Amino acid sequence: MGQYLLKFGKKRNWDDLGLAWLPRGAIQADPATDLRISSGKLSVWWIEEDRSNIDLVILALASSRQHLEKIEFGLFEDTIPGQIGIKVAEEVGVSPVPSVNHYHRNFIEMTTDQLTTLVNSIFFNISKSRKLKPEITKLLTSEWGNKIDVGNVKPDLRSEIENEIQLPG
Repeated sequence: MGQYLLKFGKKRNWDDLGLAWLPRGAIQADPATDLRISSGKLSVWWIEEDRSNIDLVILALASSRQHLEKIEFGLFEDTIPGQIGIKVAEEVGVSPVPSVNHYHRNFIEMTTDQLTTLVNSIFFNISKSRKLKPEITKLLTSEWGNKIDVGNVKPDLRSEIENEIQLPG
């Protein structure tokens, strides 16, 4: 049994804020706005039970961005989508890290009911984390030209990383 990694737009949206106006056990709507669903699909990454591939997945996410910036994400049990009727498709990811793209998945044919149920099912148990910009910079510079296909990196990010590599110590 593994987990799914869900990239957040804003990790703060997934915090239990204990708002006075929320009934006990209710969740504010903010997490639903953070999920980037397009054509009924939600992009996630499958993480091995021992989490041995998590750094590679973070590398794929970081190298797919426009600029060097932090990455915020959450991990939740991979059994949840099936339990709530969400179909999972193994669709090869498109990232500059070819060796990890096979870990990409899409939750497909999602309805608003499934979206709400997903948020309700994972909100209180999702393991939230972030990699700050210095960690992302170190990860990208250490794998630049190795695991990363530099030719598939967006020009702005490529320029930022190449500048980092050329800076002394």
